[in-house]
Amino acid sequence: MKKVTLYDVAKQAGVSPKTVSRVINNEASVSDQKRQVVLGVVKKLGYKPNNSARSLRNKRAYSIALLYDNLSPAYILDLQAGLLSVCEEAHYNLLIKDCNFNNKVLIDQVSELLENTKVDGFVLSPPISDNKRLIKLLLEKQCPFVRIAPLDGSLISPFVLADDCELAREVTDYLIGLGHERIAFIAGDKTHSASIERLAGYKQALESASISFDEKLLEQGDFSFESGEQCALNLLDKATRPSAIFASNDYMAAGVMKVAQKLGLTVPNDLSVVGFDDAPVSSQLWPTLTTVKQPVKEIAAQSATLLLDAINNKEAKHESVKLHCELVVRESTSS
Repeated sequence: MKKVTLYDVAKQAGVSPKTVSRVINNEASVSDQKRQVVLGVVKKLGYKPNNSARSLRNKRAYSIALLYDNLSPAYILDLQAGLLSVCEEAHYNLLIKDCNFNNKVLIDQVSELLENTKVDGFVLSPPISDNKRLIKLLLEKQCPFVRIAPLDGSLISPFVLADDCELAREVTDYLIGLGHERIAFIAGDKTHSASIERLAGYKQALESASISFDEKLLEQGDFSFESGEQCALNLLDKATRPSAIFASNDYMAAGVMKVAQKLGLTVPNDLSVVGFDDAPVSSQLWPTLTTVKQPVKEIAAQSATLLLDAINNKEAKHESVKLHCELVVRESTSS
């Protein structure tokens, strides 16, 4: 089969090859009408730009990188899917790099990527999005980047987030509304902004309901299933155990449900359990898990769009985007 060329696209779209090139490179100097016509022909013909040739011609890599440090495979897969949906449409490559938030080598690795011009910009997921040394490097190198859910809300770059504090407050209010007062909370990794925000929302809901915060009902996890198990053992071993446990993610909540079963407790009759993220495991457990559904793919897609805008327009304004999440009530909670 003959390879489709840029000139084939231009001919069928009724525009010049230069216009096709401008659309492919996401340049602003093309009308919306022409852009849609060209993109339609690109999709119809299955045209694939030669990124190597584009890179040589425009001195760009036509690649962006996702940097992450997260124990949740479902979260990372959704991030990748959201980023890829935008990258494929813009004909960019996506580099995915597993990092250690506290590893000094991270800065050297990113510096090497920049020096070899292998990427045009970065999406920083939490907790990488709050790595001050990395942010300082990217600002010094004038390399575009977008942060996901940073603790630092200053507009040093565009960022996208869900309102973790408000959502955790909503979950806690829901449990209080069911009649629970001894509501335990399992926090996630301390370096993640989401952990801090979710704990804050939990405390705010208790205060609003005139329920005293009890340190004995707070356990520190790290987002892993195993930490959920250990925290549940600590909480359910008390003389007066909680009637509900709110875990900062679904994997820790799954650990809680395993321990409850081992101790002969029935969920939700003896213990209500709530998670966060709506990971696949939440609907695979029995009983199914009440949780918060985050639009992770949409968060990632918005991040990629903001990043490509920054890459293609150095004067693009920094902005923040906050996306809506929803409480998904299933079978693991009751009064």
